[in-house]
Amino acid sequence: MRRVLRCVYPLCVFLVAFLTTYIYLHLSTNGLQRPKPRYMVPTKDPVELDLAMDAEVDIEEIDIPSYDMDITLMKAVDKLVRRESTDLKPVNLKKFRYMLTPGHKCDFRERTTNFSRVLVLVKSAPDHQRLRRWLRLLMNDTIGILSNNVKMFFLLGYSRELNSEIRSESEKYDDIIQKNFIDSYRNLTYKTQMAYEWASMYCSSADFVLFQDDDFFANIKNVVEFLSEQLTPEELFTGHVVEAGSTVIRDRASKWFVSNIAFSNNLFPAYFPGGSYIASSQIVERLSFAFPFVSNIPVDDVYIGLVSSKLGITMKHSHRFYFSDCQNWSHCLACKAFL
Repeated sequence: MRRVLRCVYPLCVFLVAFLTTYIYLHLSTNGLQRPKPRYMVPTKDPVELDLAMDAEVDIEEIDIPSYDMDITLMKAVDKLVRRESTDLKPVNLKKFRYMLTPGHKCDFRERTTNFSRVLVLVKSAPDHQRLRRWLRLLMNDTIGILSNNVKMFFLLGYSRELNSEIRSESEKYDDIIQKNFIDSYRNLTYKTQMAYEWASMYCSSADFVLFQDDDFFANIKNVVEFLSEQLTPEELFTGHVVEAGSTVIRDRASKWFVSNIAFSNNLFPAYFPGGSYIASSQIVERLSFAFPFVSNIPVDDVYIGLVSSKLGITMKHSHRFYFSDCQNWSHCLACKAFL
């Protein structure tokens, strides 16, 4: 009898273990699964989630954008600023050539005042001749004694239909900067990169660069006074800031569509939403050097915000940039002048 029990006992243990495992697996495949952890805490670079532990959120629905500083990029830019070579390989390989540049480049004559030298770069469309004409008139009427401290140029892409007119306009005013990319909304990132590149290469004597769209106008008197008040002028990067966290548009029918391939995060970093903003020449140079190493996205404002975050450059909000109208002209730095 004992001999029989010794043989049967291991078999019983095996059968109990087998049945337990079978029942567990059978229930698991029929909806009675073990509760899954709702929040996955990464073992590297942990991120705190401000979510209630009883919130009904699946892990796939939690989106935590990461716009950390890119130390490798920062070191590469540091080298380029010192005019040293870098081993970092560029990812933006498409090159465009200048078709039009001002003959006098960016010749700031000897200043007649102690105010800063300000370069104004205006993103304009080829068919916006009327807006460019108005901006020239307004600038001439408002800068007064600051004429030697302020220079304004227009940024354009290529238009087959209007290029002869643009050439004539350039010959008359000598204030157009143009490269041979097609001028379109989806190519605004190329236009913005051209602005930073041109300012850095051909107008390094400027202290600050004011970027604006051609339906905006800057109150130059206020701008120059504002710049003179800066305690750390080399760190100035200010405009109307849209805080990080706005949703990326994935609808292909939208003019603001951005694909997952171009930008994998579902939320944007902080950015200046066009209009107008001001940057020190030091920041303009650093961003210009970084552009080849940060993949382009078709929303130029967000692209500048992305590159800035990678370089650890902070965008500072100012309530003196108006997007509605210019009624409070005496207070604003720039406003939407043409509706």
